[in-house]
Amino acid sequence: MAMFGKTVSALCGAMAFAAVTLATPAGAAVLTFDDLGPTIAPIGAYHGLDFHNFDSLAPSAYPWMASTGYAHGVVSPKNIAFNDNGGPASITDPTGHFSLVSAFFTAAYLDGLKLQVEGLDNGVVKFTKTVWLNTTTPLKVYFNWADITAVKFVSTYCGCSDKGRQFVMDNLKVIPGVPEPSTWALMIVGFGGVGLMIRSTRRREQARAAA
Repeated sequence: MAMFGKTVSALCGAMAFAAVTLATPAGAAVLTFDDLGPTIAPIGAYHGLDFHNFDSLAPSAYPWMASTGYAHGVVSPKNIAFNDNGGPASITDPTGHFSLVSAFFTAAYLDGLKLQVEGLDNGVVKFTKTVWLNTTTPLKVYFNWADITAVKFVSTYCGCSDKGRQFVMDNLKVIPGVPEPSTWALMIVGFGGVGLMIRSTRRREQARAAA
């Protein structure tokens, strides 16, 4: 029975480790974009998230940006992200859910730029927030939105202008790693296999004791 006890203990420990690994999200990450190149380029896949219609750049690489919100929006040197051509942009998690904690935003060209942000879970809007931005000072916006699969950003100006609607984003804080239901299903199947192993081990130990 001692061997059985050790086996059960080891298997239970493995189960507990798997449960904690899958159930506990990774710690919060601050995405600064500073590890990207200095020239304008699409962000794409970045630190486990997919950035759609977001570009990155280092304002210091473009002297003419010194008097714009691009330069004023830098929180952690040297790079920022912005919505290409001022159009709608989004961030998605290709593997599951994540949490959006906070970010800094600045208008690139127009004071009074309106930014509407939506947090979605598989296409369904769960959260909304609207903020107004200026070109001189980054605005830190707290979201604390949990269990979302995407964030959408739409910027407008007076409801009419279609020019200069770029916004600057820096130090995006997220918490990745909430598993999809399919991942939980695989984990449950694995636990079922562990249960079968425990029962098989018990029967063998009982057979040896009776011999």
